[in-house]
Amino acid sequence: MTRAPDNRKARALNAEELVVHLDLTFADVEAAERRLVGLGATKPAYQPGGKHWTVLLDPSGQPFCISAAGKNG
Repeated sequence: MTRAPDNRKARALNAEELVVHLDLTFADVEAAERRLVGLGATKPAYQPGGKHWTVLLDPSGQPFCISAAGKNG
């Protein structure tokens, strides 16, 4: 995930443009979350996964989920 050269958020996609949802796993979820947020992701207040997974939004506002490797939610 990268930011646009001028550090602006990318244009938000509409529902018809969302063709994929990513579920990413990491050995260290907290470190991955810090890194992804540092690259421009945001963490919404509502977290439906509880302790099982974390929802983040990419710079265009599209959701993706991160969780611990080897764990099923």
